[in-house]
Amino acid sequence: MKARRFDDQTACPGFRACGFFVDGHRLPEGLFAWRAWGKALVLLACLLESGGCLSPIALNQAMVAYDRHVVQAEKELLLLNIARLERHQPPHFTVTSNIAATFDFRANAGFTTRLLEGGGTALNPNTYTLDFGTSVAESPTISIIPIQGEEFTQRLLTPIDAEKFKFLLLQGQNLQMLLRLIARGIEVEDAQGSQIYLNTPRHPEEYERFRQMVLHLHALQLQHHLYVIPLDYYDVTAVPVERAPTSMDILQALGQGYEWIAVNDGRYQLRKLVKGRLALTNFPGDRLSNAERKAWNLQVGALPSNVVLVDIRPEYPGGAFVFRGHFRLRSFQEILAFLGEGIRRLPEYHVDPDPRTGPVRENPDKTLSIGVGPTSSSDDTLHISYHGESFWLGDPQTGSPSSWDFQTFSLLYRIFQMTVTDVSKVLTPGITIAK
Repeated sequence: MKARRFDDQTACPGFRACGFFVDGHRLPEGLFAWRAWGKALVLLACLLESGGCLSPIALNQAMVAYDRHVVQAEKELLLLNIARLERHQPPHFTVTSNIAATFDFRANAGFTTRLLEGGGTALNPNTYTLDFGTSVAESPTISIIPIQGEEFTQRLLTPIDAEKFKFLLLQGQNLQMLLRLIARGIEVEDAQGSQIYLNTPRHPEEYERFRQMVLHLHALQLQHHLYVIPLDYYDVTAVPVERAPTSMDILQALGQGYEWIAVNDGRYQLRKLVKGRLALTNFPGDRLSNAERKAWNLQVGALPSNVVLVDIRPEYPGGAFVFRGHFRLRSFQEILAFLGEGIRRLPEYHVDPDPRTGPVRENPDKTLSIGVGPTSSSDDTLHISYHGESFWLGDPQTGSPSSWDFQTFSLLYRIFQMTVTDVSKVLTPGITIAK
């Protein structure tokens, strides 16, 4: 069978130019439907390209999904440990130290046709076949490490130091919320000596006084009259020299943390900057001389690193309510235990500000509202099940968390993250889940 082509209508009367014939017989018009071929080729190219389009989309979705589920698991773990401590059970934490996921993206496509089916000149309709497929394979490995041993001691049992408190406060954190959550209590000095006011409803009079002092500081913060002062000072060493130090003297002093200064009588002294305590005051830090800063630090030198000094003086804003002393900060386990006790055994209650305190923006009864019951009030809120009961974040009556509750729980989560060390170096048996 020989095919020949006619390029003009005279050679091919009655038919369009460029027709195809076999042994004088015109082939069916759909045999070489070039438009269909073109569409098929375009579709084939798109399918082959879909593998490249699919991979970044799937990767983005996987990264977001991993992040969302890890954060959700950590939040539920926080709530679970609050429930454990509410039942006087020991807390236990695990952390996700590593997520290694391997993705395999594949796409395949093919286009086939069967021409001139049948025999002789009786031709059956041509057939076209389009095959395509895509596949995504995911193989994640998630490493989970329990917090125990020295890591448990450092992250959960060690009191929060003043530097973490300072960091959170300077980020714009609500002072009332922060102190109600992490302060164990306040020790103040007055005419009767040293008085301790604990932050727990177990001691109502102390608790109410603590709340009033915190509200007073909060009011000062709202009025921009609260100052966070690092009480750094210079320790000066007298040197009996009257000549100017040489370049070698200056370099040696700098190597040991000292610097040379000239005094009024033409002599020179060595001084060293000493890192001091952190203080909350109602006056600027420049009102304190170097001698006052040093004396205050020496006075509280025996106190541990989890104290924050406070000094509200009468001659400055808010001075109608005067107190001086220091807050002691809790450990993370103490924070969780305080929240657990507040669910049923020792619930917090409303405390009015001191009459000498200015207006405050918020004064919720509870530091963090957590409900408990047979079932969760809503599936939309954060909740967990423990010992046949459901614990959820939010008011026990309405079942929905307030804006204050959301912010407090977010603060609790950030504090937990701030206790993180390099978990990859923890010498404890890990749990690896391979999916």
